[in-house]
Amino acid sequence: TAPHGRHMHVYVGGYYWGMHTVHERPDDNFAATYLGGENTDYDVVKHDGGNVVQGTRSNYSRLIRDLDKNLQNQANYKTAAAAIDLRDFARYMIVNYFAGNDDWDRHNWYASFKHVEPTGKWRFHSWDAEHVLKDLARDSTSTQNPGKPTGFQHRLATSPDYRLLFADEVHRLMANGGPLTPENSVAHYNRRIAIID
Repeated sequence: TAPHGRHMHVYVGGYYWGMHTVHERPDDNFAATYLGGENTDYDVVKHDGGNVVQGTRSNYSRLIRDLDKNLQNQANYKTAAAAIDLRDFARYMIVNYFAGNDDWDRHNWYASFKHVEPTGKWRFHSWDAEHVLKDLARDSTSTQNPGKPTGFQHRLATSPDYRLLFADEVHRLMANGGPLTPENSVAHYNRRIAIID
């Protein structure tokens, strides 16, 4: 679940300021619009979990504690799986890894949690991801920032269940005509270039 945007020519006072991307901000308004409910139904954090946009930090702190447990233990893994949308999170990680996002995850991400629902789960949203597809050697798969998406990914990867879920998503996205196969990636990139042209 990521913000939509579009490229626009910007003029200020009659002077051309270039092309800019105008896009949504994945905050509480975004969460309520796309995931349902009211703005106040959500806890939203930005960049590091300590930057609370809406609600409180308490549920994010609980997520950190849940993911810090031994996730090879099935009871601990089930608790973590109840707190975070694992399939959505796997896709979020795969896209950031695939694109070689080198301006993340020290910052440039949002996460939202619908705290009014007993089955509410944390969802992570891409933000300000313009430093991508620059260098084939860029590899952030070993990055493990505690309390942030990369740290969560490595904690979750200690579970065989999550590794299988992650592998299934990699296969779905990167094989058999998936959106991240070379052909489809190039086609998507060319569509974006055509819009800009």
